[in-house]
Amino acid sequence: MTSIGIVLQPGFGRLNYYFALSTALVVPLLVGFAVIQAVGQLGRAAASSPPLWALFRVSGALTAVYLTIPLLAAGLAAIWVRNCAPFRGVLFYLFETGLGTLVASVVALGVALLPIRWRSALFLAIWLASLLATTSDLYFEPRIFLYNHFVGFFSGAIYDEVIVITATFVWFRLVSLALVFVVASLVILAFDPTSGTLSRRAFRQRRAVGKLAWCGLAVVVCTAQLAGGYIGFSRGRRDVQRELSHHRTSEHFVFHVADALDAERWKQLVDDFEFRYDRLSRFFAVDLDRRVHVYIYAGAAQKRRLMGAARTFVAKPWLFEVHLNRVKFGDAIVTHELAHVFAAAFGSGPFRIAARYGVLVHMGLVECVAVAAEWDDGDYTPHQLVAAMRTLARRNELSRLPALASIMGTFGFWKQHAGTAYTIAGSFVRFLVERY
Repeated sequence: MTSIGIVLQPGFGRLNYYFALSTALVVPLLVGFAVIQAVGQLGRAAASSPPLWALFRVSGALTAVYLTIPLLAAGLAAIWVRNCAPFRGVLFYLFETGLGTLVASVVALGVALLPIRWRSALFLAIWLASLLATTSDLYFEPRIFLYNHFVGFFSGAIYDEVIVITATFVWFRLVSLALVFVVASLVILAFDPTSGTLSRRAFRQRRAVGKLAWCGLAVVVCTAQLAGGYIGFSRGRRDVQRELSHHRTSEHFVFHVADALDAERWKQLVDDFEFRYDRLSRFFAVDLDRRVHVYIYAGAAQKRRLMGAARTFVAKPWLFEVHLNRVKFGDAIVTHELAHVFAAAFGSGPFRIAARYGVLVHMGLVECVAVAAEWDDGDYTPHQLVAAMRTLARRNELSRLPALASIMGTFGFWKQHAGTAYTIAGSFVRFLVERY
């Protein structure tokens, strides 16, 4: 039922990155619970503890079954939803869901053999702790992508539509395979056939060669995890600032730039940003209490590699950071991204943005405030563009415009065409500012 629900969602009905990511959030967890339950039932049904090879066989069979069901659902969906790159979709499914489920099944097998109660709760805690450890970096570090051994790869940038399997992803999944061998080897070394559980006594009785091999492999996995910044799957702020090595501090900004700039270009850059700061400060009637860190990358490729977004410009208001590609002098996108940082003064929750209960983001309000703030940086204002769209809609030359209440709702913004939603919402907020 979960697989059917996924394929019925717009954008998820074909075998691609989004389908693989959504199944990777569900299938490994379900397989883990199924393995724990099956091992428990097998142990209770047998007169003596089952052999370890039988337990591995059960774990492997459940993994295969749970991985096949979403593929069948995607295959049925292909009857009415055309897939232009099925081979790439299969690769994403194997890398995301396949290897994530393999990690989950072997971890769940190890948990199922522990001489404790609440094994399912422990597995859930491991899964949640793993996600928390990786997602916390999205909050504290510049990057918006994440790599997780259960889930795989999350690109982070919703407007960068071209997502491919990179060398970094391949290296990360090699580490995942090594992790599978580490956990499986530990289960083999610590399994006590008498009690049918894992025990220290059984581990101590194993031959030294096997334990040394296991320790060596575990060291390799730990070293790879610690070297994630160099490999590319866990880059932090220091890694970004190391490559954007040209720095300059002004009254309200700290610049980190990839390209070497001469004195004239530095002055032009600083003056441009300070001008925008003054303008936004007057618009929001607020003065920021700290400097904004501005990261300017050499291009889309470097930006994707270091923080995850290729052509999408990103602001992290709670960190007082903006991440930009090379921008022309006077580019409107600079004002737009800086407006997100200024709006943090009125935001709520951990991300300091418009959100209900601090977590349900009102994306329409988040983006329209920035549109209203940048306002006259284009050829036409949003007021003029909305008036033109309404005229075309009355002439039946354009589809009916979405209701404002829908755009400004918690989830309605995502259901609309981005250009239309941004313009209408921005026009509305600017109207409120000008009128009230």
